[in-house]
Amino acid sequence: MATWPWHFFPLHLPIDHCLLTHDLTVEEMRVLPIPGSDHSAVVVSIFVPEDISLGR
Repeated sequence: MATWPWHFFPLHLPIDHCLLTHDLTVEEMRVLPIPGSDHSAVVVSIFVPEDISLGR
């Protein structure tokens, strides 16, 4: 999904990322506009299995 520049078609580029380790799963991803910015927000819901240590 293109995130920059959100207002200048046809130069939409997917330059904003969310990186995960192999044991996590993306449940949902959305790209939303941010007023006053040339980037869009990347909103990601991540599934974390119960057997993963979160370092706490």
